Amino acid sequence: MPKYSKRLVNLIHWLPRLVILNYLWLLASLPLITLVSSTRTTAFLVMQYRQEEQISGNIWQTFWQTFKTTQQRFDFIRSFILVLTIIDCLWLIKMTSPWSKTALVVLVLILLGCTLISSWHVTLATKYNRICWLQVFVYCGQHFGLLLGQILLNIVTCLALFLFGQGFALLAGMSTMISLNTFFTHYFIKNNA
Repeated sequence: MPKYSKRLVNLIHWLPRLVILNYLWLLASLPLITLVSSTRTTAFLVMQYRQEEQISGNIWQTFWQTFKTTQQRFDFIRSFILVLTIIDCLWLIKMTSPWSKTALVVLVLILLGCTLISSWHVTLATKYNRICWLQVFVYCGQHFGLLLGQILLNIVTCLALFLFGQGFALLAGMSTMISLNTFFTHYFIKNNA
């Protein structure tokens, strides 16, 4: 079977799992204080798929087991800050002054940057077992051009998801973003580390 055909079959096999992962992410994020933990769990499952070409066992059970084992000490505080940032963005959207639009763009870029650095952290942590955030910042700083390219890719992906409709973006949006970032960082680290 040609290489591109195998990739297409893998993509078709993975799409329903993306939808299931997105619903599990939404369900796990409902308390809001678990937002960071559920996002990390989704990234870990995507990494597992990337490494093994499959998620072993039932995806529902695997998600909740991974959710319990990957929680970290300050996830509550990180989730709280993330929720406050999203509320600030929603508040700034309603304002019409030029400084509010500038602040909105800056906050959205900060959110995208945090998403990217988190995907790099998850990917590097699976490769090197334990890695601190400072090492991730240094690694990302060494590949700053790649990070900017990844931010542009995320912006284009967000726009494309909303072009297909808000329902589609809700159905598979977050898991698609996490998957793209995790696949991208895993591919880069695998080939350059």
